[in-house]
Amino acid sequence: MTHTCPICASSTEKIASIPFDVAQDGQDSPSLALKETPIDYFQCPSCGHVFAPWLIAQSKEWLSQHIYNADYPKYDADYLDAESGRVKNQQNALVYGYHFARKSIRHLDYGSGDGRLSSKLNAVGFRSESYDPFSSPCLPSGKFNLITAFEVIEHVPDPHGFIEALSGFMDDPCLIRIGTIPNDGEDIGSWWYANPRVGHLNLFSIRSMMTLAHKHRLSLSIVNGSDFFLWRNLPEWAKY
Repeated sequence: MTHTCPICASSTEKIASIPFDVAQDGQDSPSLALKETPIDYFQCPSCGHVFAPWLIAQSKEWLSQHIYNADYPKYDADYLDAESGRVKNQQNALVYGYHFARKSIRHLDYGSGDGRLSSKLNAVGFRSESYDPFSSPCLPSGKFNLITAFEVIEHVPDPHGFIEALSGFMDDPCLIRIGTIPNDGEDIGSWWYANPRVGHLNLFSIRSMMTLAHKHRLSLSIVNGSDFFLWRNLPEWAKY
């Protein structure tokens, strides 16, 4: 069975079959029956995008029950580690990069989890709001000139819809900063990032990110291998 690439609509090929609980250490009852279930990942030979069609087809309610449940932090090691893990790294990236312009920035952290990044940024003088469709589903109002989505896009079932949603919050000018690890050069079947249990539905190549940006009339720059900067009109403070 073949599936159409969700990025460029080309035909794709099955590249790997990975157990739902690839770490084989699941203890959470809602997902225990799925522990050995093979999740097929397909790859697009045109743009290099990798995705899991069966997971993508599941409802938000299913994902809440089997992935984003109370046991999720057991599988995403630094999800709750605010001091040495992901949130600290994200905060440092923004503070060190944009602290000089913090009074000019209105920031939205999209896919924010429990909102700790925004809380930390607000504590050091930024104006930051957070939104998460699972944990903070109240949509923010207004426009933003800095939008971040760190380790988010690989979780969304519809990448084009995701970029459209971000675009709806863009001020003019605005910078979008997306963090995800490209699949280029990876053996998907043994790659730690190809993990169904943490909800990695889409695994992007550099080319598939470029294709996605182009289809939405966004310029793209890649920094440090896994930070993707997108914009239509770049803010002055982002040019330094």
